[in-house]
Amino acid sequence: MRPERKQDFPCIICGMVLYREMDDEGQPRDGVVCHTSGNYGSRVFDDLHGEYLTFNICDPCLRDRANADRIFITQGSLPVWVEGSVCGAYPVDRPYVAWKTTMEPSDERLNVEISEIIDGTYPKSIRWNGGPEDGWPDVLAGDYLSRHPDEIAEWKEVMPDHVERIDAIMADFQRRMAQRRRR
Repeated sequence: MRPERKQDFPCIICGMVLYREMDDEGQPRDGVVCHTSGNYGSRVFDDLHGEYLTFNICDPCLRDRANADRIFITQGSLPVWVEGSVCGAYPVDRPYVAWKTTMEPSDERLNVEISEIIDGTYPKSIRWNGGPEDGWPDVLAGDYLSRHPDEIAEWKEVMPDHVERIDAIMADFQRRMAQRRRR
């Protein structure tokens, strides 16, 4: 016997009863959850205390509003890829465009090469998944170099001004891995 599904917030537009996809509130099946902290200009809600409003819109209402050019989409960041993995987000400011349910998701991304990490030429506004205070870009470079030890000599030859940096990245990476093994 299937467990009874819990109700979620109803659709803000039509009132349709929505049920939770899982146990989490604000995770509707056949709908989307929306959050807003309001904004300057609203005469109803402009939060300054860390609160936000949450409401659901059912998929049929979402589709209807998209077809009527009432929903817009923008992009606030691009995924940052290093060696085939998403490792961060690069902030962008894209214009709003009318959203259609037939639109494909953006496939735009920022690729960062290991050489850019070693010589420090990657965009500094990247929000790294591991955080900049943890030296995440150096961890990524150290991981790559540890998996390709035969290339370290080549990197040092190609980037002679960065031999000390490469050695420091590897020493830090080995220290981190030793700490991890001790845990």
